[in-house]
Amino acid sequence: MIRLRDAAVLALTKLRTRKVRTTVTVVTASLLFSSLVLASLVAGGVVDSAKRFTAGSLSERAIVNLQLFPGMSEIYNNPDIQVRAQELQAKVVANKKAAAGRLGIAYDPATEPKPVEGDAGNTYLNTESLAARQAMAEYTARQPTAQDTAKQLATPYQPKAFYSFGASNIDGRLKQMKNGKEDFTEKLDVGMSYGPIQDVTNGWYYLDSSITKPFLVEQKYLDAQTDKTALPIIAPYSKVESALGLAKLSKTATPQQRLDRISDVRARAATVRLAVCYRNSVSQAQVDDAIRAAKEIEQNKDNKEYQKPSLIYGLPDSGACSPAPVKTDTRTASEKTLASKQDQFGREFGQTVDPAQQKVTFRVVGLAPDGFGADGFSSIDALVSMVAGSSLQGMWVVPQDMFDALPNKADYERFLPVKTVDPLSGNGMPPTGQLIEFASAADAKRFVTEQSCSDFDCASKPHITYFGSNSVLIQDIMDSATQALGVAALVIAAIAALILMGMVGRVIGDSRRETAMFRAIGAKRNDIRAIYATYTFFLSLLVALAALAIGVAVALWLDTQFSGEATVRAQLTFVGADGGQQFHLFGLWWQALLAIVGLVLFAGFVSMLLPLSRNLARSPVKDMRDET
Repeated sequence: MIRLRDAAVLALTKLRTRKVRTTVTVVTASLLFSSLVLASLVAGGVVDSAKRFTAGSLSERAIVNLQLFPGMSEIYNNPDIQVRAQELQAKVVANKKAAAGRLGIAYDPATEPKPVEGDAGNTYLNTESLAARQAMAEYTARQPTAQDTAKQLATPYQPKAFYSFGASNIDGRLKQMKNGKEDFTEKLDVGMSYGPIQDVTNGWYYLDSSITKPFLVEQKYLDAQTDKTALPIIAPYSKVESALGLAKLSKTATPQQRLDRISDVRARAATVRLAVCYRNSVSQAQVDDAIRAAKEIEQNKDNKEYQKPSLIYGLPDSGACSPAPVKTDTRTASEKTLASKQDQFGREFGQTVDPAQQKVTFRVVGLAPDGFGADGFSSIDALVSMVAGSSLQGMWVVPQDMFDALPNKADYERFLPVKTVDPLSGNGMPPTGQLIEFASAADAKRFVTEQSCSDFDCASKPHITYFGSNSVLIQDIMDSATQALGVAALVIAAIAALILMGMVGRVIGDSRRETAMFRAIGAKRNDIRAIYATYTFFLSLLVALAALAIGVAVALWLDTQFSGEATVRAQLTFVGADGGQQFHLFGLWWQALLAIVGLVLFAGFVSMLLPLSRNLARSPVKDMRDET
């Protein structure tokens, strides 16, 4: 029986004999496996960096956000609400008749919109009808709130805590007063409140302070604030940067320059005051009327037949967020009296809204990351945001305990969240959500999986998402990466086995006389197998080492090229992170690397079986006579 040492000597001799063929085989096969090495190193670096950046943040807590969206079809086509609306119609008409008689104005019941429209097969509520709106309000007031639903659904999962998540109740527009003044010529974007060009349009959110703590600036900066009546706000980074008078850095700025800018903004953020003007729809309409009337009058200044409107508004003081003043009013006394009575009549029935406006001053107490894509999109942004994103991206957030401590919080009463869903709201968004914290990520995941509803046909059911950071899904990301690497490994191993099979098969085929001579002098089949198994092991080991070397080299190059940009994105996402923390795209995932090495050895062993079996099945006498 041949000894293992002798088998090793013979195997190494074979490797040295065919250097070119060995080199080509090793390089070709290692290139395939190096892609797996590269993927595992990058995945390891990203996940490790995400864990370090999210340490001490919301990512260490298992929090989900439950929201209830109004089911429109459930309301508009609800026969019970329609019956109730029909019942309320007679009462509405009677009350309006009485009010019109008291005020001395005309009212025709025939002009009252019908509460229910459509034919017998498809009826729906008419939202122009006061009776229909009252019936809908009664219905929605009886529905469970997000808080009620959250407690009911989460109790079996042993929740750790509940936190309210309320949106400011805004009926109108909020517009930042740049340099303390309104710009009446600027077009206001009415889209979502995140991104590179939008303003405070949709208001802000109120969040429990245990949730907002990771986004607050250092306590020493908060202690230095003297104005305790301004509304405390966590504002998007770019808004604070702009308020400090800092121009955006150019796209050619180095990562270090961008990191220095982040440090500067963090240090000075608490000194920022932002003025915002709130106008409800009527107040804004009066400003728009003033602009339109002034333009129309200018265009017709030489038109003798043009008649100016009897009521003309002027522009308000740009620095005061005040009502639009009446510039001229040429209406007769009777016209003014009639208009006043009609306004009073409409006010009694919720059909007349008085103009409302208010100047709100923010004091910045924290920084939220800008909305994804605020500075353009890149693969690095997408990668970092996927594993270490924040649910506060692009949001304006008021810490609840800071709000409660305001001596003048009544000044902001009109902006407080409402508790029930308004089916007539313009955007159909829920006014409040409910944050639920669980003891572990596994409990949170089980709750989301079993209770969330996000399909098109379940709008009235709860919609549940993870809150705080996507890194609560890091284990899922690792599992997914493992599965993806596993599938890729099977494909690559099959291809590599074929390549190695060709190499080993050629070596074994070239060594038929040698094998026959071994057997002629008494070597057994197992001795032959030991020689070629050792040879294949060494060859596979060379492939594994080469794959590791190539994968490590490429991963280090990628880290050198992109870790700076990734660090900037991560620092922008986590205001509480250590300023010296680095986000790397290189990290050792030992389990995956060992699995890859094992896969290479396995592929090599598989590649040896068929050609060796064929060689051993041949007659040694015949192989001795044949020329090789």
